[in-house]
Amino acid sequence: MAPHPRPARRPGGKSNFLLVISLSVIVALQLVLFAGLELQAEQAGAGQLSLGADGNSPETRTNQFPSPAASRPAESPKGIEPEDQTAQGLDQPPHYEEQFVFKGSITEKVPYRAYRGPSIMRAPNGNLGVMAEGRVEGPDGSRIDIVSKVSLDNGKTWGEERGIIKGPYNTYGDPTQLVDRQTGRMWVFFSAMPDCSPANMVPTNPNRYHLASMISDDNGLTYHSYHEYNDIMPPDSSDAFGRVGTSHGIQVRYGPTKGRLVVLSHQRLVYSDDHGKTWFAIQKVRGTGEGNILDRSNGDFVKNDRPVRPGGRAQSLSTDQMKTWSPWEANLDLPDTNCQGTLIRYTSEASGRIRWAFLNAPLTRNSHTLRLSYDEGKTWAISRELKPDSPRPIITRNDIPSAGYSSMTHTADNQIGILIEQNGNGGARCLMFVKVNLPWILNGNKEP
Repeated sequence: MAPHPRPARRPGGKSNFLLVISLSVIVALQLVLFAGLELQAEQAGAGQLSLGADGNSPETRTNQFPSPAASRPAESPKGIEPEDQTAQGLDQPPHYEEQFVFKGSITEKVPYRAYRGPSIMRAPNGNLGVMAEGRVEGPDGSRIDIVSKVSLDNGKTWGEERGIIKGPYNTYGDPTQLVDRQTGRMWVFFSAMPDCSPANMVPTNPNRYHLASMISDDNGLTYHSYHEYNDIMPPDSSDAFGRVGTSHGIQVRYGPTKGRLVVLSHQRLVYSDDHGKTWFAIQKVRGTGEGNILDRSNGDFVKNDRPVRPGGRAQSLSTDQMKTWSPWEANLDLPDTNCQGTLIRYTSEASGRIRWAFLNAPLTRNSHTLRLSYDEGKTWAISRELKPDSPRPIITRNDIPSAGYSSMTHTADNQIGILIEQNGNGGARCLMFVKVNLPWILNGNKEP
């Protein structure tokens, strides 16, 4: 068979081919360069807070947050909560540990005389992040910054103290952490008072409290993108709207609003159904202050708030995805001395049963009690008082109690991490990290 004839070669075909290849390479390089410059600008804009003339206080606000998908940590887990949210086994020995992580002083020359407003949260990769109000002088409404530390080993050691946001004439308080476990993004909400000079520290000041936030996409190591929510939470002269929390928000686990992000202010619920791109505020039942919210496995929501007077915790229930709430009732099973407390879901179905944990100062602000519920907050079967190993100065004056606000989280090693206000270092307000496991809480008692 005769071989197939070779196709005729076009005049200049080789040179035209090389020219096309060269032009394609040039265009590709230009696109890569443009994309790189655009990404660099986006990252710079996302991570930079515009500062005022003093180099600290915010001057401009951004109305949009960078997309979490663009900077999502590689280790972000899938799903609303880690599947291994269990308790450390009952075959383990009881475990209790404590250490001061923020130490104020009333005698030494230190940046902050006092630390208050504790907030602790487990990051998507297992880091523990703690935040506090760093109080330069000490009182409410004075010069206050928000500071943080991060532990990479479940609370054994802590990194250096870092300022989240600070300014010489500003008050930033009530840090309230929140994690979106679908995107890996972390948030800190807080109350912002742009000017705490004496002229503005009056109840009638209409621009006293703003609700604000910043975000982290590196498991709590750094925060960026300061934002105020004045469109949905107008600045208010009282505690009613602008003040947040405190301690932590939640991501809804059950029901039709699964995945919703929720943060509490004193009189409103702030929530997002699109991973923080847009936020809404709805009125909650009036009459309380600092509170907690948690969703039950049937889709109901429970509010557990600081009561207006000593007695029992104020409790309210919503059966329609937070649209309406029942009247407040005093839960006498949770005695309270009129102080902030903290409520978390300690374990999920992965451990064989759901356990809620609640911590507060039930009788006086000189001690905390940790309680467990096995029916999602209807009853509290187990309780144990936190008694620190090292002695603490017991100061009973109303203005300097030896115990106060608290915050809790489920740790990566399946224990409870706690951040509590304690007096230390000569009686100054300090924050102590405590970690306990389930056998320690039970203290030899059997679970119901």
